Amino acid sequence: MEDTRRLVADETEPETPMAVVPEEAATPRLPAADGSDVPEWAVVPKDLRPPKGRQVIFLRIPAKMTDAPLKGERQCIVWTLSDGDEKLAAERCEGKAGRASAEYTKQMIRSVDGHVASWMKAGGPGSLDEFWREIGGKGRNLLMRVYSQLHLADDEELRDFFENCIAVRTVG
Repeated sequence: MEDTRRLVADETEPETPMAVVPEEAATPRLPAADGSDVPEWAVVPKDLRPPKGRQVIFLRIPAKMTDAPLKGERQCIVWTLSDGDEKLAAERCEGKAGRASAEYTKQMIRSVDGHVASWMKAGGPGSLDEFWREIGGKGRNLLMRVYSQLHLADDEELRDFFENCIAVRTVG
C-alpha cells in the first residue's frame, strides 16, 4: 500500500523536528461549481428563487450524523450572504460574539428538507430552528465549515490578493 502521509513542519518552534501528518488531514474543499442540473437527490421547493448569478450549494446530512436519525437524511440549500443577510444575522447575535458563527451560518440556509426556510415557524416544515437543533453538533459543524469556505478567502486567494492586488506607496 502506498504511503499517503506527508511531512509538515511545525512552525511554532524552529528546533522542533518535523511532524508526520496523514494526507487526509488537509481540510476538504467545496467542489467547483459546474453547469449541471440540480442533483437527483435534492428536493427543491417550487417557490425558491435564488439570486441570478449566485452559486447554489445543495447539501445533505446523513441521518446517522444527526441528533434525529429517525427522521432520515436531512438536506438544505444554501447560498452566500448579502449585506442585508449579514445585518439580520448580526442582530440575532444580540451582542454575543460566540453566537456569530452559528447565526451567520443559519442565515445562509434557504431551504430545509424541500421547504423554503422559515424564521417564523416554531416547528414544522421549513423551520430553521427545528432543523438546526435536529441536525445536531456534527451537522451544524459541517454547515459552519461550508459557511467558512463560501465566505472566507482560501490560502491561494489570499496569496494572490496580497501579491497581485495591493499597491503601497509613500506620499511625500
